[in-house]
Amino acid sequence: MAKKKNKRLTVTSASHVNIDASLPIKGGDGLPDYQPYYTFEHFRWFFEAPKSESERLKGKQNICATDRSFRIVSDGEVLVGLEIAQTFSRLITQYFININTKKPSNFNSVINGLFEYLASLEKTPTTFEEITFNIYVEFIVSRPNKNRGRFSKYVLLNLLSLHPFSKLFNIRSISIHRQHKTPIQELDMDSLLDEKDYSDRVMMQMLAYCFYELDIWKKRWEQMQSATKESIGEYYFDKYSVKDPILVKALSSGKIGHDKLFLNLLLEGKEERAGHILSPDQRQIRRIRCVTQNSNYKGVCGHEDYLSYQKYLTNKMWRHFAKVGQPEIRPYLHFKTIHLPSIVALYLMISTGKNQETISTIKRNYGNKPWYENFDIDLGVDDKTPAAQQIIRVIGYKTRGIGGIKSIPMRIPINSPIFEYMKLYDDIVNDPDRECFFNFNRSTLPHAYKTFCASYEILDDNNKLLTSIHTTRLRKTFAGHLLMQLIEGVDNGDDLVSKLREALNHQKFDTTLFSYIMKTGMGNQVINAAIVALTTNMLEKAMVFQGTVCEDSERAPKNKEVYLCDCTDNTNPTHNIPVADRCKKYDMCLGCERSEVYALHIPKICYRVMQYDEVASQNPLTFSGLLEDRRQIALDTINKFASEHGRGVEIVEHGYFEAAQAMKNGTPLLPTIMQFQ
Repeated sequence: MAKKKNKRLTVTSASHVNIDASLPIKGGDGLPDYQPYYTFEHFRWFFEAPKSESERLKGKQNICATDRSFRIVSDGEVLVGLEIAQTFSRLITQYFININTKKPSNFNSVINGLFEYLASLEKTPTTFEEITFNIYVEFIVSRPNKNRGRFSKYVLLNLLSLHPFSKLFNIRSISIHRQHKTPIQELDMDSLLDEKDYSDRVMMQMLAYCFYELDIWKKRWEQMQSATKESIGEYYFDKYSVKDPILVKALSSGKIGHDKLFLNLLLEGKEERAGHILSPDQRQIRRIRCVTQNSNYKGVCGHEDYLSYQKYLTNKMWRHFAKVGQPEIRPYLHFKTIHLPSIVALYLMISTGKNQETISTIKRNYGNKPWYENFDIDLGVDDKTPAAQQIIRVIGYKTRGIGGIKSIPMRIPINSPIFEYMKLYDDIVNDPDRECFFNFNRSTLPHAYKTFCASYEILDDNNKLLTSIHTTRLRKTFAGHLLMQLIEGVDNGDDLVSKLREALNHQKFDTTLFSYIMKTGMGNQVINAAIVALTTNMLEKAMVFQGTVCEDSERAPKNKEVYLCDCTDNTNPTHNIPVADRCKKYDMCLGCERSEVYALHIPKICYRVMQYDEVASQNPLTFSGLLEDRRQIALDTINKFASEHGRGVEIVEHGYFEAAQAMKNGTPLLPTIMQFQ
């Protein structure tokens, strides 16, 4: 769907440009053939990672030779494809052949920004000829400030004039002096778009991969914090020497030895975080490469041992990186890349239902308190409240049109995974004075999510792989116990993809509460007839909650607390099942007018629904004949509580999480279902 723009530029795409290429025509476009790097008079520009140290020039400048640099082809291919990336590399080559300069301008950052902008489009161009003049216009006017806009215009003016397809684009006519302070991509487009939300099937896959990734990052962080010289023992290496037999053993003994070397790498990162400075030549990966290239290593050069260790480290990264040349292993494993924060942000979007702008603008501090101590005083929560009931409040922001900003509060229970992973990320960043909780540039997220999709196979409803994630299509989704149990039982990313695919094919997921209660949050708290049969049929069979939804302040001391509710009179039930002196048909309580449901009952009711689902999967005939009506009544109870209670939606969400955790951990909140009559 076409997106509305808040500003229109009236320009012509025709201009007389007369710049002749100085090299012979190659492939019909007049540009030089593509090369992984090109050597100019005063510097060498790398479009791909150097394959060896010998490729670097000595005594001259090497552009994009370091791992932290954006390389137009190596990194750009992920964003825009190989054809576009190589075309811009050839344009760079042609331009700097014509312009004899000792210090090239920062053209690389402009191309990086352009590629990320192209990747964020609803339909990313796949060839150079698909990038229209209007796309270049929108990119230039969307730059964060006038200076960047002007420099981007300057770069594209010089490069595009060298290609026969784009040389007539009138880049010079683009005016940026009327540019608003808020870039187009930061404006709130949610209300202008009517995109279809991702289905349960897609959301479950995203959530599974998010949980898996976050669990890996958490364990790696814990490994780094616990790594010491003493804990590593004889496998701690202060010096990496070809004469050290333990080092040779570690390098040549496969995973067992690599695990020891990895602990050294984590310790190195830990010491750097504490202020210890290492030169590139002192870093483990480079030192190991030097050792294995020594002719005295095991009597022969053992470069294959280095490659084996490098592959071991690459396998700890997103699966996509195994397919590229030389990934930035060290920054990734030392928590210095966009990958962890992008997954935390995606998980928050899924878990809270808030959009990308709101999540990425969450404040880190509130007054003189960090976010994790900003208790929700509106609910009477403070540091003396029992931990299980503590809730903190964070605030993000959403742009409303031009100049309007709305604050969006979010409540987060301290015992929730959201809090756990936010605290993990906050500890890793370790910058208590930063303004925003996330310290990334939001424009980098589309690239991160494309790489995420390239690493984990997310199938849409037509069994086609997602190539990117449109965050406007995300919706609030929760991880059930079956999903969490599946994630805990996998050995690696490939295993997870395989098991998740099998679970999807056999519908082995607890999606009832997703579809029935939480699919659209507060916007549609009614019975979903498409999922729970006909509403009229339910009403005729009295398959609805017959009791009362109550606030905690209304609870009477004389009430009798039973499993799923409070009972106001257990001697006179209304469920029409004969009883003796007092009713003990506890699975019938929610169908009785004597029942009162308070907040503390919701986790148990959710837990009971999950128990019903287990019976349904194990013995469908028994379930459909005896328990189907009780599950529908329990679902209707949750639905009514979410609609009628003052904080119903939040309580239901938190109750669902507590029940799912209990099911996963085997912690019984209720007895097993015994009443089949």
